Amino acid sequence: MKSYYEILEIEKDATQDEIKIAYKKKAKENHPDHGGDANKFVEVLEAYNTLKDPKKREEYDISGKKKTRTIYDLANKAVQMYFKKFLSTGDKVLETDVIQEILKLLGSDELRNKHEQKKIKKRIKVLEKLTKRIERKGNINHSPIEELLKSEIDDCQMKLNQTKFNSIVNGIVFQILQDYNLRRDVDG
Repeated sequence: MKSYYEILEIEKDATQDEIKIAYKKKAKENHPDHGGDANKFVEVLEAYNTLKDPKKREEYDISGKKKTRTIYDLANKAVQMYFKKFLSTGDKVLETDVIQEILKLLGSDELRNKHEQKKIKKRIKVLEKLTKRIERKGNINHSPIEELLKSEIDDCQMKLNQTKFNSIVNGIVFQILQDYNLRRDVDG
């Protein structure tokens, strides 16, 4: 089993910037929307989420333990999270078609997700246009403005990939919920 460092192909003493760059590269390679393997993408995401947080990274470095989850584990966890919201309503849970209510919630979440994707795509276009419009006059080898714009575009692309991945997980959640129905003819 590969370590988080091996998954991101970085050294144990990698800086936060190196971790971020490696994550972006690996996320792009493994993202399901780009023909990648969803489970490898989850591994990359887990590695990044652990190593980018100094406290989690230290705990991981000491214990060596990592979470091994698949995209289906994430979807199952999401189903449980949605269902748990309705369990907290007490007896009302028996008066509600919980499955249909969860599907409505899922639909609302997915609409928000799609809206967020549109906003991010629009921001990327603006940043790309701005990048094309700005030119340097001098012969300076270093361009802080170009670096900033590239970094902003990369960050937006990372957020966009995450929202697309969330949509994939939501699709699996939807499939899981389609396997259930609520029987009203059974008394407890």
